[in-house]
Amino acid sequence: MALSSRAKHIEVGIDWLSATIPTDRTDVAAIKERAYEILRLMSDAGNLIRPMSSLGYVGVSVQGSFIGERDDGILVRFTGAWADKAFWHVYHPAMHVSRIDLQCTVWNGPKGKYTGATVRREANDFNNSLRKNYRRKIREVTDNLNGHTIYIGSPKSENFCRTYDKGAEDKDKRYQNSWRFEVQWHNDSATRIADGLYRRSDTREQAILSTVSDYYTSRGVKVPWATDAKYSISFSTEQPVSDVQTKLEWLRKQVSPTIRVLTALGYRTNVIDALGLLSDSHHALIEEQTNAQAST
Repeated sequence: MALSSRAKHIEVGIDWLSATIPTDRTDVAAIKERAYEILRLMSDAGNLIRPMSSLGYVGVSVQGSFIGERDDGILVRFTGAWADKAFWHVYHPAMHVSRIDLQCTVWNGPKGKYTGATVRREANDFNNSLRKNYRRKIREVTDNLNGHTIYIGSPKSENFCRTYDKGAEDKDKRYQNSWRFEVQWHNDSATRIADGLYRRSDTREQAILSTVSDYYTSRGVKVPWATDAKYSISFSTEQPVSDVQTKLEWLRKQVSPTIRVLTALGYRTNVIDALGLLSDSHHALIEEQTNAQAST
């Protein structure tokens, strides 16, 4: 996979995996055992195993990763570099994936050819070209330790992305002069991304590079690596709610219940009139009927 002149080299992988699988699956026992194998490897690397419960699942945790059980299924959660190892070891198409993060980390070299400022500028320029109700939230965070992160989208949405100075975030010296491009998906989108990645296991690296690239490109950011569209996994992009959609939703939730009650009481015509939906001819007809009733 070719890099642009702005980046020296690149690392890709899965940076977070949270998934559940029902207990009635015949392969649950094997999946659970493979997940525990990863935890044992983490423990062998010097990390402490601790008892833990989460969302009603009871199990054990190692350095942020977790395996838990409850009556209806098991939950596996792996973070960081271990998430990439775990995915290819424990993923099953019957899983519901509640979160998956894909990352591409690029090294700039000492002159820092690519920075968060580049991402912020390109994302802002693209955002400003959109209609106001289609613009995404863009947030920039810096700290006194040279940390620098650009968020595009809302963490509460189905998907969003962040770009950050990996060298400042990680104590590992090998990440100096590197920037991480990371996309986070939830629930249905996450499950679809995981399934697509699983089906592309032979070209996993290209799939991650292309999928992350497509995501950033759709937000106006040019990533510093080349991709091939045929490897990309389709993802759902949140559609900003338009003013029309907002007004219709308000009618459904706030006005419709009152209209149904009044209509049931025989005031249908009055409701239509109050809403200004009657034509002049209808107004004349109602007035004529009212006058006739009064004269009798």
